[in-house]
Amino acid sequence: MPSLINDHVLATADHYRQAFSTAKPFKHVVIDGFLKTEFAESLLVKFPTVSDPTKLVSEFGTPNPKSARSDVRGLAKPFVQIDTYIQSVDFLKLMSDITGIADLCYDPWYYGAGTHENFHGAGLDAHYDFNIHPQTAYHRRLNAIIYLNKDWNPDWRGEISFHADPWDLDGDVITSVHPSFNRCVIFETTENSWHSVGVVNLPTALRHLSRKSFTIYLYTKTRPDNEIAVEHGTVYVPPPLPSHIREGRTLNADDMVAINTNIHRRHQFLKIMYQKEYRLLSEIQSLKQQLSMQNQTYTKITGSFLYRAITKTLKLIRRFFPLKIGRQHNFP
Repeated sequence: MPSLINDHVLATADHYRQAFSTAKPFKHVVIDGFLKTEFAESLLVKFPTVSDPTKLVSEFGTPNPKSARSDVRGLAKPFVQIDTYIQSVDFLKLMSDITGIADLCYDPWYYGAGTHENFHGAGLDAHYDFNIHPQTAYHRRLNAIIYLNKDWNPDWRGEISFHADPWDLDGDVITSVHPSFNRCVIFETTENSWHSVGVVNLPTALRHLSRKSFTIYLYTKTRPDNEIAVEHGTVYVPPPLPSHIREGRTLNADDMVAINTNIHRRHQFLKIMYQKEYRLLSEIQSLKQQLSMQNQTYTKITGSFLYRAITKTLKLIRRFFPLKIGRQHNFP
């Protein structure tokens, strides 16, 4: 099918590859005007928006007005078109040319990908993503995010930020990218590709608006040995307090809201982590009990077999050596 990518992107793939390979704090590239303008406009017009964001929750069961649709082929025609295109050899080759990652694979399930819509209050703490596809067991290698919201004010946040190390509260280095219309952000997926999304903060009168994007995850069947890790889900790190809250500042009402919100989120995070720990410990205990029962059964079966074998052997010994062995040791 005809390319949906702007000609200038196709013509300068080498430039973007250089930018991708040298970016800090990890490999990424920002490409403006990624899709052909008319097609990007059609995606926005047909974007599957949510009518009541107050009913949305996060993966932890807490309120989080973010909507995601992975049933891309069930959406309007422009989404069927882009789905068809990103499966093509041409698109996958372009992604390989830009990133240097060969043999990239399309994900027909759009696991965690597809359309994303962030309303007021939605954002993501610093995290790196799950690493293994649950259906194919392929390795997740790339995220490509195409932003589809127009006239997005930077004050409304929703930027994507790349972190050197969010565990390092004092030394974390952050690079942020504004979600401009038809801008594509491509970045690698590794155990160090920490990224976050700023919490969307819309004026009261504009809370019907949302930050919109179409997200593509690409995979490979294998990956370099030095990048392989045990299979895991997404790993999150709660954010520190806002930088303006520091020694010597007189706290106001907004500051107290920020502090209390931060403490509440950390408490919720710890609660969820401990719930997971107890659930895992319960599963481990259950497996230990099953293993113990299996060992007992095996011991009984093996013991019975050995007893019969020894008995039979000793009877044969008594038969052939009745005086020297059988009587002396009183074999059964």
